[in-house]
Order: sequence, then C-alpha cells, then structure tokens
Amino acid sequence: MPATDPARRSENARLAALTRWSRTADSQAATQAARDGLRNKFDPGPDVPEPRRAAMIRAGVEAHMLRMRRARQPKAAGDAG
Repeated sequence: MPATDPARRSENARLAALTRWSRTADSQAATQAARDGLRNKFDPGPDVPEPRRAAMIRAGVEAHMLRMRRARQPKAAGDAG
C-alpha cells in the first residue's frame, strides 16, 4: 500500500534515490540524457548564431531551475501566487 503521509512519501523517495546512487558508478553518465533533454527543450535552433544560442539555452535552463525551486518552497502567509 502506498504511503499517504507526505513525510513518509518524502522519506521513501529519499531512500530510493540513495539506493539508486549507491549502485551507480558514474552518476554523470547516468544523468547525461536528462541534461541533454532539458537543454534541447530551450534550444532555439540552428537559425540563431552560436554565442547567442548558448546564452538562450543557459537562460532557459536557469529559469526552469528557479521555477522548480520556487515550487518546492512553502507558501508564505499572505502570498497570492
């Protein structure tokens, strides 16, 4: 039966992650496909010159990570959004 308590679910997820990484010799190689996929999501394509294209990809990835951090933070009292 799945855990319904948020603290228990979090603990189960942490346990699973720690178990996975304890069995992975090369963590960078294991996550390379995910990093490539995220960068591709923000890639404007070959029509944009390379220095600008790389900057746009970096900005998109950084904005995505900031949104994820905000989503994990508890809402402040009186916060409308």
